[in-house]
Amino acid sequence: MKRLFPVLFCAAVLLAGAGCSDKNDDNDITPANLTGKWILVGEYDGEYDEWDYEWADYGYVSTLEFRADNTGTKTYMEPGDVTADSYEFTWSLDGNVLTRIDLRDGEPYAACIDKLTGDELVFAWYYQGEDGNDYTDLECYRSM
Repeated sequence: MKRLFPVLFCAAVLLAGAGCSDKNDDNDITPANLTGKWILVGEYDGEYDEWDYEWADYGYVSTLEFRADNTGTKTYMEPGDVTADSYEFTWSLDGNVLTRIDLRDGEPYAACIDKLTGDELVFAWYYQGEDGNDYTDLECYRSM
């Protein structure tokens, strides 16, 4: 899990130059459809071709809450933690690109929304791996 943050951070930085896929219908990606609370249910590492659906099985909890006023909360809890770590952010949509601004340090965090339905949210990061090949990492959330 500790290696995941640097990978996602680098992918988000590379995203600014790589752009998002046009595979999704942007008409479904609206602030109204995004608003709500989402829990992480799986991750895919494209470079290693590995799915991880065992978050809850091992006691990890990661949620995102998007509010209608374009603010939100990211919460993360590891096994054995008594309290969750959380931070507030602001967010905006530009087509299928979601940008969150962390209110602790002002750092932007961008991701492509690959899929958004009433009960499913999938973020995608497109990047070039160390081997020079193109990859896609995914984070899959379920509506709470």
